[in-house]
Amino acid sequence: MEKNWHLDPTNSNHIAFKDALRKHHQLIRTTKRTHFKNHIDANAHNSKDLFGIINELFTPRTCSNEPPPSQEFCNSLATHFHRKIEEIHNSFKPQTHQLTTNTQEPNAPSNTHLLHTWTPVNIEDTTTTMASIHSRSPSDPFPHHIFNKANIIIAPHLCKTINNSFESATFPERWKHAEINALVKKPKVDPDDPKNYRPISLLPFPAKVIEKIVNSQLSRFLEDSKVLDTSQSRIPQKPQHRDCTHCCHRRH
Repeated sequence: MEKNWHLDPTNSNHIAFKDALRKHHQLIRTTKRTHFKNHIDANAHNSKDLFGIINELFTPRTCSNEPPPSQEFCNSLATHFHRKIEEIHNSFKPQTHQLTTNTQEPNAPSNTHLLHTWTPVNIEDTTTTMASIHSRSPSDPFPHHIFNKANIIIAPHLCKTINNSFESATFPERWKHAEINALVKKPKVDPDDPKNYRPISLLPFPAKVIEKIVNSQLSRFLEDSKVLDTSQSRIPQKPQHRDCTHCCHRRH
């Protein structure tokens, strides 16, 4: 309509163009209204998602024209994250005074429960786990939904690789590499301070599959053995990562 009006600027073409433009804007408003209504209805009992929707509706969108970060700033981010990793590693090093038999904490789990081996998985387990993953990593050759559409072909090979990994107690070298994205923790913090960034690791799709399978078996073992820390802040069926880490640290 706009092209016709520019080619033939008559009053009728102008009216037709304005009418088409009005219908277009009305369709956009109706579509957005329907989208957010369905989104709100689907998350009526999820306060976190509801607050996210409110922020999306009332926070103005701004287009950033800032240049990409410099190599120097990227290096400072990498140094900061490496330092944090070293601090975490050092916090798990056993202290000499903790090795005596008289320093065992009350209610500490005993070492009578040991996870000697991983349970081999079958193709059905692998396919189910693949279907539960809905995100992708830039290192993946194609989107995750293509993995699931081709699961009849991929699942048997992936299942075999996972079981071989369990038997050999090794993790495939290629799956160890993740792409790290640094995201600002809050909108109004200083973007030039590395402390204000949160590292997000994007693992390859196969690594996510084996990670979920291992997490499922480990969680089941901790629950069945009743070795979870009694001071955990959530229900035992879904222990927090920090609780599992604390439990393993106290056991070893």
